[in-house]
Amino acid sequence: MSMGFILFLFLAALGFGLLANPLAMRLAPRFGFMDRPGHRKIHKKAIPKLGGVAVLASIFFAVIAGLALGGEALDALAQKKILFILGATLAAAILGLLDDTHDLKPKVKFFWQFLIAVAFAYFGFCFEFFHLPGFPIIVLGWLAIPITALWIVAVLNGFNFMDGVDGLAASVTAVSLAGLGFMSHTIDAKAVEYLWPAGLGAVVAFLIFNWRPAKIYLGDSGACSLGMFTAASLVTLGIGNSPTPVTAKYWDVELRFHLVAATLFVGYPLLEVALSTIRRGVRKLTTGRSMEWSEKEHIHHRLLKLGISASTISVVAILFEILVVIAAIFLMAKEGARATMTLLPILVVMSYIMPRLGFFDFLDPKIIQYTKPHYQIAHSFMTMQGAKLGLIQNRNEVILLVNQACLEFGVQNYQFFVPKDKNGRGGFDYSQTLPCEDPKQLIFQTTKPGPNASNFSDQYEIPDKNAKAKWTFLPHTGEELDVEYQVLMNNFMRSALESLVR
Repeated sequence: MSMGFILFLFLAALGFGLLANPLAMRLAPRFGFMDRPGHRKIHKKAIPKLGGVAVLASIFFAVIAGLALGGEALDALAQKKILFILGATLAAAILGLLDDTHDLKPKVKFFWQFLIAVAFAYFGFCFEFFHLPGFPIIVLGWLAIPITALWIVAVLNGFNFMDGVDGLAASVTAVSLAGLGFMSHTIDAKAVEYLWPAGLGAVVAFLIFNWRPAKIYLGDSGACSLGMFTAASLVTLGIGNSPTPVTAKYWDVELRFHLVAATLFVGYPLLEVALSTIRRGVRKLTTGRSMEWSEKEHIHHRLLKLGISASTISVVAILFEILVVIAAIFLMAKEGARATMTLLPILVVMSYIMPRLGFFDFLDPKIIQYTKPHYQIAHSFMTMQGAKLGLIQNRNEVILLVNQACLEFGVQNYQFFVPKDKNGRGGFDYSQTLPCEDPKQLIFQTTKPGPNASNFSDQYEIPDKNAKAKWTFLPHTGEELDVEYQVLMNNFMRSALESLVR
């Protein structure tokens, strides 16, 4: 594909994105697509989260413009690949948009992600063999579809997990797409070569508005769509179609290390998924905590706690991603030794730094022994309070339950506001400051205020009802358990507000 046409696709997506992102920023407040501050958020004010829609629109605009101009001829296989990549990306974006608007449960979200990925692998394309340098090729056979689907879902969630700091997800995606573009041009993969400049242009346009201080966020729709776009492009970089079995012609292809190299191309998001899955799995076994439970321990959270700025975190992630992408390119070029030498410094640095930054504290028996009863008591208490909310008869009973929860969890004060309906009925405006001069809470254990103590405030809103709940915790200096309390309290206050609205 000519460099002139590649540049056209990039500039078309970039130009459209420079117009689409400001428009999305204006439309987001009207339709309630605002990312509001909360227990797991680092921003202090509501920010539009329609960036994913702007990115997706920019990609489609550039691709359609390129097809309309007829700049490059595409064979039937390339056309099929483009159709499946864009179709899967659109499906993932719609799922993410539903999550943005309806806050889907993790199980529901995972089910639909897996369904989209299985459809892509079964009807479209999948990894057909697994090969490590120095080892024989393993034909995946009937395992090809589930392995490909799980890999795609892992990438999707990796993009979602790392989308927590201004500029991080977009900048890592840009590096992956640039490396993907280099590789697709090298092996003459027409479909990916057609799509990557459109994706890169859309991401760069978004990044202009998303770099700290961010004016717009991707939202789940953007994280899911970028994850699917990148993952699907990497899968289709291979040769075979699913469910055609591997035959002798695939044994000598250039992409014999396809699955391993594709994993390196999305090394940062998959590292995030691996750490999160292991951490949550261990806590499920040791404390009984659900693997679906929210947390504040992703890579960027750890680095933020050290005082590292969001921009610096993005730069570090970019450097990491550049190195793993270079290693992936070396591997696909059958330069296993160079790929290993590129990855070795990363592995050495990670093995030295990560334990010292607390990434593996969840394996410490002392921490497990201390936190286990607190987790169990906190979860059991809130489960009971939530069940009681389903039985309440009036708003006074809701407030009584809220008071109990707030006393147990060390909430200093709270407020509920529900506006009146069109007939002037149903309004509710209530605030309460709880007695806590000498707190003896069963669950929440305050610490003596120190130089780092803070009164953490949280809130939940129902935009279409203009209803709001706000609450503030007692001063505390703890970290892990306090985050757990924040998540539990947020879920309970959300349910309480919804009960008051009904």
